[in-house]
Amino acid sequence: MEAGKLKEGDKLFSKELGDTEIAAVREDIYLDRDVYNLQLEGNHNFFVSELGLLVHNDTPCMEALKKLDDEIAKLVKEGASEDVVKKLTKERNKLGKKLDILNDISKHFDLEKALEYERKINNNNFFRHEVGDYGEEIVGVIGKNNNWGKDISEQFQTGRNGLDKVFLSEGPPPKLTIIESKASRKGIYTYSDVQKLGGEGYFNNMLNSSDARYRGYAEKLQDIKDEFPDLVVDYKRVETKVKITDIGFGAEDVTVKDWSNPIY
Repeated sequence: MEAGKLKEGDKLFSKELGDTEIAAVREDIYLDRDVYNLQLEGNHNFFVSELGLLVHNDTPCMEALKKLDDEIAKLVKEGASEDVVKKLTKERNKLGKKLDILNDISKHFDLEKALEYERKINNNNFFRHEVGDYGEEIVGVIGKNNNWGKDISEQFQTGRNGLDKVFLSEGPPPKLTIIESKASRKGIYTYSDVQKLGGEGYFNNMLNSSDARYRGYAEKLQDIKDEFPDLVVDYKRVETKVKITDIGFGAEDVTVKDWSNPIY
């Protein structure tokens, strides 16, 4: 997001204060002056001001990403070879991964218990969905260990469909934390186009859907809002790299990410 588009209530990360929220926005008028853009190697992030606010330099990352997406779509339409499309897609995903580093908020949470958690299972014969189930169990451990509140996930689940994990904390302020869990043995996490819109876009898609699997979700959310008028809704992603242990599954790595932003 461009600095000029920040508004009251938006969240920033400060080296001095940690997660912080914009209380007010004031416009000041300055005389003309020279300004410079810094382009850093790596993920293009650095801290500015006395508060040490984390920012991303003004490089054309998003423009480059869009151009790659357009070029890939064009190649597919023109019937380009699979190898050519794969090569360009690989470059596109590398750039997207760099941008996604900005959403990593793992250091603000205690993940020790999650990394120690194991699930007993026959590791010579297991189903793919069991890896996903383990990832959701990891989220449960994180939620409990970081006081995210009561697990009310079942209110927004229909079979294996719906939201992966939902926690309700009475606060103050009361908070509904919605989690998208991804688990993989290779550490590769795939998101649908709707999930890439960000947590709010994904959840709103469910709330406004005519799909019977999500019937009643809007009413349940409204009931919660009626009980907690000052409700804050927070969106996070948890990515778990799964390893095989002597008793079954273990967590090789766990990452918590801000899901209020789109996924690139």
